[in-house]
Amino acid sequence: MDDLSINISGLAPAAARTVAALRPRGPKRQSTLSRSPDAKHAKRGAGRSTAAQQIPGGTNTDSDELRKPRQELKPKKKPKRVESEWKSKQVQVLEAWKRTAAAQVKDPRASTEDPPPPATKQASIKRGKRAKKDAFPAGQESPLPDSKTKKPKVRSPSEGPPDSAKLKKGGIVSDTAFAALKLNESLLRQLEYLGFADCTPIQALAIPRALTGKRDVLLRAPTGSGKTLAFLLPVLHQLLVSPGGLDRRKGTLATVLSPTKELALQTLKVASDLARMVPSLVCGAVAGGEKPKSEKARIRKGVVLLCATPGRLAYHLEHTAMFVVRNIRCLVLDEADRLLDMGFEPQIRSIHKKVLEAAQEGENSESLTGPVQTLLVSATLVPAVRQLADFCLRPKAFWADAEADPKQEVSESGTVAVGQELNFAAPSTLTQWYCVVPGKERLTALLAALLSRVGDKKSIVFFSTGASVDFHCDLLQDASWPPRGGVQKKTEGPAIKKLRGRFVGLAKDAKMLREEDEEDDEEDEEEEAAPDGLEETGTGTGSGDKMFLKTKIFKLHGSLSKEERAGYIADFLKVAGGVLLASDAASRGLDFPQIDWIIQYDPPQRTEEYLHRVGRTARIGKQGSALLFLQPSELGFLDVLRGRGLADLREMTLEDLVVGVRSKAPPALAGFRDLQALLSGHLASRVAGQAALAARARSGFLASLKAYRSFPRELRAAFPFGQLHLGHLATSFALREAPREVVQKNRYDRAAEEGPAETKSKGRTGRAQGSDRRKGSGKTKGTKGTKGAKGAGNGKAPQSGKSRKGKSKSGLGSMDDEFAA
Repeated sequence: MDDLSINISGLAPAAARTVAALRPRGPKRQSTLSRSPDAKHAKRGAGRSTAAQQIPGGTNTDSDELRKPRQELKPKKKPKRVESEWKSKQVQVLEAWKRTAAAQVKDPRASTEDPPPPATKQASIKRGKRAKKDAFPAGQESPLPDSKTKKPKVRSPSEGPPDSAKLKKGGIVSDTAFAALKLNESLLRQLEYLGFADCTPIQALAIPRALTGKRDVLLRAPTGSGKTLAFLLPVLHQLLVSPGGLDRRKGTLATVLSPTKELALQTLKVASDLARMVPSLVCGAVAGGEKPKSEKARIRKGVVLLCATPGRLAYHLEHTAMFVVRNIRCLVLDEADRLLDMGFEPQIRSIHKKVLEAAQEGENSESLTGPVQTLLVSATLVPAVRQLADFCLRPKAFWADAEADPKQEVSESGTVAVGQELNFAAPSTLTQWYCVVPGKERLTALLAALLSRVGDKKSIVFFSTGASVDFHCDLLQDASWPPRGGVQKKTEGPAIKKLRGRFVGLAKDAKMLREEDEEDDEEDEEEEAAPDGLEETGTGTGSGDKMFLKTKIFKLHGSLSKEERAGYIADFLKVAGGVLLASDAASRGLDFPQIDWIIQYDPPQRTEEYLHRVGRTARIGKQGSALLFLQPSELGFLDVLRGRGLADLREMTLEDLVVGVRSKAPPALAGFRDLQALLSGHLASRVAGQAALAARARSGFLASLKAYRSFPRELRAAFPFGQLHLGHLATSFALREAPREVVQKNRYDRAAEEGPAETKSKGRTGRAQGSDRRKGSGKTKGTKGTKGAKGAGNGKAPQSGKSRKGKSKSGLGSMDDEFAA
């Protein structure tokens, strides 16, 4: 080393020479002191009065001698400074160095200085794992100071999630990024914060056309493709860039109509997340489930973006004077096909008319294209949706179809051409199965599917009615494994003496026979070798475990209160694995993440409902599976689905479905020959032994029967009611009674619930008085349109042979009064 100048302030020259003379010399020590920490220290010391420079290649021993005491006396720097000022000066120096390091972290390659010397092997060892993580070329050391503080890894907004390339290759997301859209800056920042980088195909197609507000848009895309953001982002953008800014005193500026409360609240949550950084953009909901007085108070304060159901919105337009909609700019009809199916078309037309009339007096009344922009969103384009679009949308509306050919995107009329064939489009990551299950084995097949296929995953099971949901929820929560014998032991009643299986009479010595029976039972138990013993009631498992002890069971249907529905949804979202038993109230729009299986225990009432049900899984590129239960007489429904474009339907045999249930059963039941029959009989015993559960089973059976008769005309051939075996259907509800007995007991249950006062009141106001019925001069109360409903003068109900429905397999008879369509 040629030269090394070191200024050691505060040390006498004699003391420095003495220390240097006493220090041992050696080539090993000399090579150690020529390592890169001097260069590093020289960089740290830049800007100070004390400087150290190192020129590689030199061998000056005098410089080595002067440098050695500097390494030893390093802690005694700056002795000239006053001792009281030492700590404050040190803090200032450290803060200044941190500011310099932070400035270099922001742009590590922006420095114009010469590149540092190559890192030696010892420096690499000292840096350890950090050297492997540096993003600099091989053999070049990072110019940043070596500090214990980790450099935060910041992902570029354009990078997207790690599997962005995979999603783009699969067509789940498009090449258009949200940053490329002309959205408001606050929306872009919030999208980046929430982790949204690239648009889905429907978002890339619809958002640019809807941003200006000059054209109405109809969005059609499969479920789980991001339709909510596709209409919320243009609406929020228009509110943020509106002239005069946002002011709650202007009233409601945008409204989103949803068919159900849950979907309205979910839309509200997404809108609130997007508008979190804009406090003046107040979002609210009026979806029922609370007193109108509370909703009126919320509206009076001012709600800029309102999420509502049609009934509540129509009510407030009529009865709330402070509900100001004259400045409204956007009206969204979410899940338009479901809105029409639920009978909301009159309310929608009335709401649209009133909103347009009020907007003629607002601040946007002078718009050349119209004061209100309408966005109509649907997963299917049924003829009724087309008619509604012709009524609500302005001329030259943009019809955005995610499945349309991009080369023929816009026609001459300014709309996206939608094919005449109303085919369905299921997600490409969805695996669709169907299983042919006889009616009497449906319940055990459902248990097998939940035990073997679901496990610790999340699944949704769809039923046709809310009463069926209630029964199956109680049954699954109560279900336990049957004992090895499968029957209950009779410990009460007189002993009966038998000879070769034939009845002889009551035993004179009942005690003696009872003791013999107990000895035989003990021998049987020893042979069976049950691990934990069997309960005498026959309702235990030997181990005392429930079937679904580790699986959470939830339910969701329209008859629940708002608080119950919200609570079940919140609990289902929190758990890692569970089963949600639901009616079609959960099939539209609700976003349940990480759903692995969709099981359709009852067939959908409309063909479109199939697509909405299976759309709860395989969302935004995730994998999912769907299983459809069909009876042998219902295979025609497969042809209906294939005719609508759903050709990838795979068959799962009943043996494959139930094969995994034995692995979940206790060891005592592993060798049982007919485990399905044992489960069916055991569940029927549990239902028969609990009055409340049996009442729910009867209600669910009758409600499902009514739903089966309410299929639309185009599906009646696929679900023929005449071929439905009602006795087997009752068995699927764990009922041992005949269908006629189910009806009679259900009447008794309803009469007991109503109470004697209501029953007496109904008897007085009925068509026939009780005395007339006893005399045989009256007529029985029949159902309109049912043959044989009139009495024969004796007050008796018509017999099964006289009924129009008496020709079915059940011999139903007077059950027409209970489930007539």
